[in-house]
Amino acid sequence: RRTHPRLAYFVHLYANQYESVGNWIGVTLLEEAGTTIFGARIKVRAGGKTFVNVLVNGDSSGAQHSQTKHFGIGAVSRVDSIEIEWPNGGPGTVIRHPAINQYHRIGREGAR
Repeated sequence: RRTHPRLAYFVHLYANQYESVGNWIGVTLLEEAGTTIFGARIKVRAGGKTFVNVLVNGDSSGAQHSQTKHFGIGAVSRVDSIEIEWPNGGPGTVIRHPAINQYHRIGREGAR
């Protein structure tokens, strides 16, 4: 099958070849029937700082956004909390002292 050259798209995959330094924590938000996770605000409190990220979708052309957010926390060795403010204004979810250097799956009822 032939495609017009201006319509051909190519996918590039890059592998990170650098040694990992510093700590991190990841959050994957879980959708439940009849609710959305888009617009949720994720706060990670660690080392006297607050790291914030908002789960968005549809703000770019031809791209998708992951439901997983990654927070680099550097030399900090302990996270005080992960706080989720859900987009419907309902009660938030707080996970206290989650383990670092791993991903956490979190729904409205807490970690799973």
